[in-house]
Amino acid sequence: MRQDLIDAFSKIVGAEHVLTGKEKLLDYADAATPGSSRIPDAIIEPANTAEVSQVLALANAEKISVFPRGYGSSVYKAGISASGGVILLLKRMNSILEIDTANLAATIEPGVLIADLDREVHKSGLMFPPDPGTLSTATIGGLVSQNATSMRSLKYGSTKHYVMGLEIVLADGRILNTGGKNVKDVAGYDLTKLMTGSEGSLGVFTKIIVKLMPAPETVKCLLATFDSLEKASKTVETILGDKIVPSALELFDNITLRAIGSELPAGLSPDAAAALLIEIDGIQTVVDSNTDKTTAILQSHGAAKILTAQTDEEINALWSARRAILPSLSKLNSAVLIADAIVPRSKTSNMLTAIASIAAKNNTTIAVFGHIGDGILHPAIVYNPADKNELSQAANSINAMSALALTLGGKFSSSYQKDTSGPAEMYAKQAIKLSLDPNNILNPITRIKEG
Repeated sequence: MRQDLIDAFSKIVGAEHVLTGKEKLLDYADAATPGSSRIPDAIIEPANTAEVSQVLALANAEKISVFPRGYGSSVYKAGISASGGVILLLKRMNSILEIDTANLAATIEPGVLIADLDREVHKSGLMFPPDPGTLSTATIGGLVSQNATSMRSLKYGSTKHYVMGLEIVLADGRILNTGGKNVKDVAGYDLTKLMTGSEGSLGVFTKIIVKLMPAPETVKCLLATFDSLEKASKTVETILGDKIVPSALELFDNITLRAIGSELPAGLSPDAAAALLIEIDGIQTVVDSNTDKTTAILQSHGAAKILTAQTDEEINALWSARRAILPSLSKLNSAVLIADAIVPRSKTSNMLTAIASIAAKNNTTIAVFGHIGDGILHPAIVYNPADKNELSQAANSINAMSALALTLGGKFSSSYQKDTSGPAEMYAKQAIKLSLDPNNILNPITRIKEG
């Protein structure tokens, strides 16, 4: 990058917040999912909306690519420089500006960690339901940009259901405000929903208004193990078919269980073929009743072991095991490639059986975990990307799983997949991108360009 541009960015945010040293740039060359390192030209750390606006105006005028980023916990390479450009690091914008208990809303900056928001709103007896696996490193900006689902999406929905309003800096530096605290705040185009899930390609979030909910009166968790994935999958169908809606319903396969073995509560064997983690929350009488019904269903479907957690300590221990999955899998080999296989709930058993066949055919280790209650599975390929044979096997497995998910009426996505949208959908995406970012500076997404 030219020195005059570095000086100009330094004038906006302060010289100490424009990082160009090779060692620091290498730290931001990749995110949670492995791949070829793509080193940015600079890292810029703005402190407020005005600085973001000035940075984008300059970058747009000079046609410099900009990649908004938080803590880099995304598994889909969001916030990584495709070829040079600058990473707009939003960690400094980490203030909880307001918790409005009367309107059940919070106004926060994009760099606020979800864990910090949770702790703060719980003081008022409230909760922010989206609960990503990377709770301690995921930021609200990242959740909104990805429209992330979470472990409690089954009952509470995904991130988009909690985004009420946004302050967004557009590619040319203009500041746009959408939505607000009103229950109905839009007629015509819903720009808040358009921006949610746009992966930083249409604008940079600088303030976010989120909806809060009263925290549940009672919470109980069950962890049950099975001797087959099919039994676990059929159990899920029965639970939901019995009109029981847990706040979370998570699946662990055998590879996942063995990876997190030391994190499992005493008495549970990592040798089980599968396990279900089920959280039930709400009014005490309803929770007790649904827990009893769920336990009976687990027993009728051949659960080998059922552990019930009721105290905060016991519940936190189970969720700690769930949150340990990614770091534990990463210890099995050089890299872990995470994908989303989203299928109708009735097809999860088919998907799980086929993934096992694909893994065997390609001689690939594929762990499977995820939000099975939503039909969202996370196949995780554990491999060595430096080994050409393993890399080829991983690619073949990804392609086979993608084709299978589409055949089952679902969707599949990973950091190595091209956009599978049809021509009309691709046209609409490109038209929106071109209208808001004609110079294509904001997180130029390969999937959109390659479709």
